[in-house]
Amino acid sequence: MNEPKPIYEIDNLAEEYGHEVLRRPPYHYYRDHAGKEGSSAKQSLSVWKEALQKITPEVWSKTIEHTEKEIQYWWERELHFDLENVPPLIINMDENDSDSETFLDELSE
Repeated sequence: MNEPKPIYEIDNLAEEYGHEVLRRPPYHYYRDHAGKEGSSAKQSLSVWKEALQKITPEVWSKTIEHTEKEIQYWWERELHFDLENVPPLIINMDENDSDSETFLDELSE
């Protein structure tokens, strides 16, 4: 009963630009039960305490370290994006149509 994962066009587009799409797992009562029918404050508190017990100082430290590496990676990636290679967009507001023909001729070259 293992169905293949659906392929979304937006995921392919994101990958073309170097992004990875992360998706939440399907609904699980212990992950996302707030506001669901039958949940109570006592159950929420129980789930919260259980989660806190699993987050040790070592796990938290590794999470922070990973986050800092991701921030650094994306910061360096953005620094390499060279805005000087992007040609300026100039819109002439004159009523003279000759500029639009020149622009179209430049595009076709």
